[in-house]
Amino acid sequence: MHTLISPRPTTTKMKSNGKKKDIGFHAIPSALLVLDLLLLSPPWTIKFLPSLGLFVTLALLYWAWIEHCYERNKWYPYPLFEKLAPRYRALVFAGSALITAGLTAGLKFLAGRINGRDGDAIDGLHSDGRESKEKNN
Repeated sequence: MHTLISPRPTTTKMKSNGKKKDIGFHAIPSALLVLDLLLLSPPWTIKFLPSLGLFVTLALLYWAWIEHCYERNKWYPYPLFEKLAPRYRALVFAGSALITAGLTAGLKFLAGRINGRDGDAIDGLHSDGRESKEKNN
């Protein structure tokens, strides 16, 4: 039988070194990307609503991919999805998109503050709340 991803690992395999794998696979790359973004990247041009649209699109595409894999393999890559009804899975992906867009806006603001670009504030507002004269950010 052809599968799109390798068979689900057994519970014993998942428990061995689980914390070390999770830190190496998620936390360390995320921390390094945030440092790169805050210290080395050029100013961002994306605003909150376009970033929200981008992340909603990516979430929908990823959800479609997960459902496609389920159709082929008859199991979800995340055990939580087996317990959730489709509408609750939709809430998980919608929540993820909202959180990601919010983090994008927050990181854009923080990068502007760290790098002395007050114009990088959230959607044209300066850090002190006054409106920016330039609306090109």
